[in-house]
Amino acid sequence: MAQNLVSEEQVKDALQINKFSEISKDKIMEFVSLIPNMDKEVAIAIINQFPAYADSANNMVAQLNDMCDNECLSGSLIIILVIITHTQHIK
Repeated sequence: MAQNLVSEEQVKDALQINKFSEISKDKIMEFVSLIPNMDKEVAIAIINQFPAYADSANNMVAQLNDMCDNECLSGSLIIILVIITHTQHIK
């Protein structure tokens, strides 16, 4: 869809929904794919209408960051252990 969506009603029509407060997870993904075609203020106003999904997304991002931090830490520890083991074998 190349059309610019400049109103909440246009976005609801594009998603084939009546209310943003009743949006499903599948429609959230469809909504996200429409964001590049939306007026910025309209997108923000719509997002503010489903804060539970916004909170959920923030929690997922925080968990992914934690996982990455832990994986990076684990990866670093493995590298250090490999280096220590390797240097022990050289001596």
